[in-house]
Order: sequence, then C-alpha cells, then structure tokens
Amino acid sequence: IDKEYISLSNACIAPGDLETLGKSTISVTLPEKLIPFLDYEPMNDFVDNHDGTRTWTAESDLTCPMSFRAGDYKTEKFSVGDMGIDFVYGKKYEKTVKDNNVEQAIIDVFDYCIKHYGKSSYAGDKRLTLQQISIMAMGGHAWEGYSEWFEVVLSPETLSDLRKGANATEVFIHEMVHQWWGSYGLECKEEELWSTEGLTAYSTYRIAKEKYGELYAKKYYLDIWKEAVDRQNREFYYRYPKYLKKLPKKYRATLNEQNEGTNWYCRMPLMIKKAEELVGGEEKMDEIL
Repeated sequence: IDKEYISLSNACIAPGDLETLGKSTISVTLPEKLIPFLDYEPMNDFVDNHDGTRTWTAESDLTCPMSFRAGDYKTEKFSVGDMGIDFVYGKKYEKTVKDNNVEQAIIDVFDYCIKHYGKSSYAGDKRLTLQQISIMAMGGHAWEGYSEWFEVVLSPETLSDLRKGANATEVFIHEMVHQWWGSYGLECKEEELWSTEGLTAYSTYRIAKEKYGELYAKKYYLDIWKEAVDRQNREFYYRYPKYLKKLPKKYRATLNEQNEGTNWYCRMPLMIKKAEELVGGEEKMDEIL
C-alpha cells in the first residue's frame, strides 16, 4: 500500500472462514484519485465525502479467491470486432501510451488472433480488461476476460528499446494471447509438457515474426528456446532423474520448477513449431489450432 497504489490479496482482506459466507458487501474509503478494482472488476458505485475521499461499495462472492487493487488509473475503452476492451493504466503513463500508440498495438494483437484462430472462446462474451499493475508484481497473468502486466512493460525504456526483444515486450503480447488458449496451467498436470503456456508462447512468436520479420523472431524466440532446451538436456539431474529423488525436498522443488518453466515456455513451443513443419506450414497449423 502507498499513496498511489494499493494491492491486496484475499489472504490480507478476507475473513477467516470463507466456506460459511455467501455474497457480502465490500465498502472502502480511498483518496478520490484512486480507482478501485475488486475481483478484477472495476468498482462503480461511490459516494463523494467532500473531504478529498470517496467511499466505494460493491458485492463480492467471498467463497472465491478475492483481490483488491486501486490506483491512479485511466481507462481507454475501444473495440476489436465485437470484442469490447477496457485498457487500464496509470495516468502518469498517458503520454507514453499515446507516443507509442499502444492502443493500436493492442488492436493489432487481437486482430491477428481473431484472423488466425477465430473469436476468443476463453474470454467468452465478457468485456475484456487489460490492466497495468505494480512494478512489485513480476511478469503478468491472465484469467477469463482479464489480462495484466507489470509496470515495466509500459515504461518508455521498454517500448523504445528493441534490444529487449522477447523479454518485457513479449509479456505485453503474451498475456493478451492467453485469452485464446486459457490461463496458466489450465487442464495440465505439473509434470507434463502440455500447457496453455506453450500455445501462447508459440502464438506470440508468430505475431513477432509477422510484425518484425523472420530474423527478429528467430533471434528473440527460436534461438532463446533452443538454448534453454539444450541447457536443460545437458543438466545432470535432468538426464538422471533417479539421482534427483535423492536430493533434499527444497532442491528438488527448485529444479522441478526450472524444468517445468523450460518445458512449458521453450520445449513445447519448439514442438509446436516442429508440428507446424510436419503438417505443411503455418496456414495448416492455424487450421488445427
């Protein structure tokens, strides 16, 4: 919590026994410049207290995981086809967003996905929210009808430096593309290769290839994936998992997490790329997807 931004998870704000509760009314008083979001939805009802604060109220189903977030936000509303989008970002980034035509970049990503994969079934008929979050939250996340990125993604340094390639720039595209393939670990077991992350990484590579060219996509996607997989293949405990079982639990957990990330974000998109070649090219792969 600070003067410009608040982010609280359910563990911080929910009562102890969630199972016995139904819907409850949430009321919060904030400085008037802060716009609150409850369970990733904007809170709309407020009373002006005429002392520099507003009191907001909303209904929330406390049997579900809950989050509360508030910031000095600006919301841009626009549409791509019949999909409505609310792009929510900090007001201090208004000039950066305008100078870099970020709205058009968002439209380009959604146009690409609609053209190649059809309408998003994951987002459904919801109005899609794209939200910038604090620098303290790393990476990005996606849920049904909602995608978020950490603050650095919209920084002038990131948007003006192409050398960052598939790092922060990829997060910007990646979290939007999740609206086609589902969110983190959907219908996946942790030990398996198959993941919505792999589909999303592959689609992000294809968008980068169309936008920046084949050499760019190779350098910042294919080559990075291959390097990560080659490094994993050389690792002792990956080659001899029977010895991994002999390590203390915390070391096994660290190595398993590293392998899971490599499998989902690098090995699987390379496998999809190989499948693309085997089925006869990108158009055929798009039909399958």
